[in-house]
Parts: sequence; C-alpha cells; structure tokens
Amino acid sequence: MKRRITKRRRGPRPFDIRKELSKEQLAALGAVALAWNDVEAMIDVLLCVVSGLHYRMWREFTTRINGIDGKFALIKAAMRDRFGFREDSKMLRDFDSTLDVAAQYRKYRDTIIHSRIIDTAQGIGEMTIRRDRLEEILLTAGALNNLYDKLFDYEPN
Repeated sequence: MKRRITKRRRGPRPFDIRKELSKEQLAALGAVALAWNDVEAMIDVLLCVVSGLHYRMWREFTTRINGIDGKFALIKAAMRDRFGFREDSKMLRDFDSTLDVAAQYRKYRDTIIHSRIIDTAQGIGEMTIRRDRLEEILLTAGALNNLYDKLFDYEPN
C-alpha cells in the first residue's frame, strides 16, 4: 500500500483532481478519512474511561493531549496499572495488538490524506516524510476500499 522511494516519478501533474480521479477514488479517500475520525473519537472515549475521568472532563482532557501516540501510551499504561493486567495475559496482548493495528491504520491514513497525486493513471501519490524521505502510496479505489474494509475486519491473533 505504501513504500519508500528513492527516485521520484516524473510526468504530467493533475490539473483538476475532480476530473482526473474517479468518483469511486474520491469517495474511497473520504471514507478512509472519515472512518479514522470515528476511530480516533472512540480512542478518546477509551482513554477517558480507563483513566477514570468524570465524563464532563473528557473533551477538556483529550483535546490537551498532543498526538495519538501519547493517547495510546496512556491507555496501555492504564490497562496495566489501573486494571492490573499482567504483561503475559492474553487480554493485554490482544489489547496491545489492537492498538498497534490502529496505529498502523493511522499511518496509512496520514500518508493518504497528506499525499500529492503524482500519477493519476496508476493511482499513485507521494508524501515527503521527515528528513526528505519519500514514500509512494497506492491511491486506487480498490486499494483505498481494501484499507477501509480492513479497519472493520480486524481480529487479534
């Protein structure tokens, strides 16, 4: 779905995204973005529940934590410390695995949403990551719909 690249593609850049991408691609891009918004909202709820906060504090609390990685770390710590799950428990392993999959989905989502279309014919975009590292991402309707479907089809090992 995404890969690191060392040589940039050259070719005509799209002038009008709505004309050069299919309606199915545009719909799939929107679905991936909106699905992540719902996942992130549920992560915020989970964080507040495991932290034992009164519900009136939830929005104040979650909007002051900068970044999803910090929220994941706090959730994992609460599961271990507040609820006493042992490191070797299957429940904690499954929980950690689920959060890891959510983190991976977030990375794909970020790459998709922040990419530039560079090859409309093949459905490829690129995104510059830190320190001038480039990644290509597949933006075909099939790939985007597959990612969306995987989000709702996850089962821990």
